[in-house]
Amino acid sequence: MQRVLITGELHEDALAALASDLLSVDYEPRLQRPRLLQIIGNYHVLLTRSGTTVDRELLDKAQQLKIVARAGVGIANIDLEYATHKGILVINAPGVNTISAAELTISLLMAMVRQIPSAQHQLKQGGWDRHLFKGTELAQKTIGLIGLGNVGRRVAQICHGLQMKVEAYDPYLTDEIFEKLGVSRRRQLRGADGLLHHCHILSPHVPLNEETTGLIARDELMELPLGAWVVNTSRGGVICEQSLLEVLESNHLAGAAIDTWQNEPTPHAKLVRHPKVYGTPHIGALTSEAQRKVGLAIVSQLNKALDGEVVDHPVNIPGMHSNLTSPLRARMVLCEKLGRLGQQILEFQPTTLTLHLPPELDNDAGHLLVLAFQKGFLYRVTNEFVSYANASAKFASSGMSASYDTTSPGSAQPAGGAPVRPSRGITATLADAKGHQLSLRGVVYDDLHPRLTHLGEFALEVSPEGHFLVFRNQDVPGVVGGVGQFLAQHNINIDSFYLSSHNLEGKAMAMVKIDSCLTKAQCDEMQTFTFIDKLFAVDL
Repeated sequence: MQRVLITGELHEDALAALASDLLSVDYEPRLQRPRLLQIIGNYHVLLTRSGTTVDRELLDKAQQLKIVARAGVGIANIDLEYATHKGILVINAPGVNTISAAELTISLLMAMVRQIPSAQHQLKQGGWDRHLFKGTELAQKTIGLIGLGNVGRRVAQICHGLQMKVEAYDPYLTDEIFEKLGVSRRRQLRGADGLLHHCHILSPHVPLNEETTGLIARDELMELPLGAWVVNTSRGGVICEQSLLEVLESNHLAGAAIDTWQNEPTPHAKLVRHPKVYGTPHIGALTSEAQRKVGLAIVSQLNKALDGEVVDHPVNIPGMHSNLTSPLRARMVLCEKLGRLGQQILEFQPTTLTLHLPPELDNDAGHLLVLAFQKGFLYRVTNEFVSYANASAKFASSGMSASYDTTSPGSAQPAGGAPVRPSRGITATLADAKGHQLSLRGVVYDDLHPRLTHLGEFALEVSPEGHFLVFRNQDVPGVVGGVGQFLAQHNINIDSFYLSSHNLEGKAMAMVKIDSCLTKAQCDEMQTFTFIDKLFAVDL
């Protein structure tokens, strides 16, 4: 029996999803710290939000604690290094408040350029001076986005609907992503051809880390055109608030809309009170829909962790080096997923594994990524528990060798598609002495989100999580309809259908995300379809 303590508000659907005969759950969303310190030693899992400080004092008293689950993305309230030192897994739930955060970004922007709060305030005070509140149309204005992750992409989508011009700076994405989103790429942040020089509105959508802290300071703000607006709903600290205040007071900027602040819950008082600032108290994720999704997401991750499965969003890796960067952690998740996928679709017994890695990674990173792939690959191979500590030995005991390099593997591309730069992703190649080979390729977006991008010669973009049908097929009409009809007959819902064709020999590859696993009999029946060459049921 695992004892779980919940110290933050959690949606009722998430609480219901956490119910299990193997769990004892105590829901204490208003638990005060003195009482928490008294009882934390009785629990194996702490599920919390931003209001609970998980520091050394608490962790030292939590003698049985195995997992800290953060219902949300921010982990500033958790002493991550000390939790890692004590072997406690920390997990979170990023990416589930995308819609709410993007909609707040646009809401703040509209409120600012139309002066809605000021107009409302005057009206409620009995005034009616309409001419004080002449606004600006957003149509045909250029918005500059820093970061094209989940929220940035959603903001771009909405802005297109408003007939705005969308440009972005994100050095970690390929040209294909920009083209797919219909976003003009700026390869530099500053300079005559940079993003800042050309946008009427600046809106960053990046995580807060060493690279992005203070990313936008006085020089960057002054490079914006005279009369530009700034919106920050990403993280406080990405924009230097003192610099922002100074540039606002110089009248170079028309206004700033802010939801996230450097010092919460006591933000820069003078900036908050400035007449050109439109502020909210970090409410980007505070919608009923987002709260439900974040609750269900963290419960799903927690259940996986308790069952010993691959966790999609580990914030740390207990027992490993505590100074892992966010990109390395995410790449380790990607490699573990690639290993798990590769093992389930292999049609031969490999003897070698080679990881082709981005050239900027050092030897320590290469070793960790190989371990992550091995751990994922061995998930179904052995009944024994596989960890980062024993994955290498168990992999070798199966007769397989592993290595890595930082050279280009030369991935094949879809006909007519722009080439994917090898340095942006990770390619895993499994091979045997007879010349058989399987290559899997993936990338990580925003240091958080693993994506499968190539399965052999077929290009895809799939989030590697859930139940999938993976099949090679003849590139002929009727494939989607035939598969859909079969699944419908067996009451299996399709979540997503990813299909990639290749001109060579008229072949195609599909990954179909479904809500439940197929039985062996169902797989065997589908294998008889004339258009399917080979089919696999895959659990990621």
